[in-house]
Amino acid sequence: MEDFSSPLFLHNRDHIDVVLVSHHLTGSNYNTWSRAMIVALIAKNKIGFIDGSIPRPTTNDLLYNV
Repeated sequence: MEDFSSPLFLHNRDHIDVVLVSHHLTGSNYNTWSRAMIVALIAKNKIGFIDGSIPRPTTNDLLYNV
């Protein structure tokens, strides 16, 4: 069974074409865009990759080249 709560879990809807934030980043909307992006990453359980709370795997870790 897969661990859906793991930040390493990838749902079939997690792909390169997914739109997390509906508006493009411009200089004048950074605060709004940034907040929307943080909310989207929290909802997808991926914020740890950005804030550093998920440690980078060591080179001998089985998940290193995944």
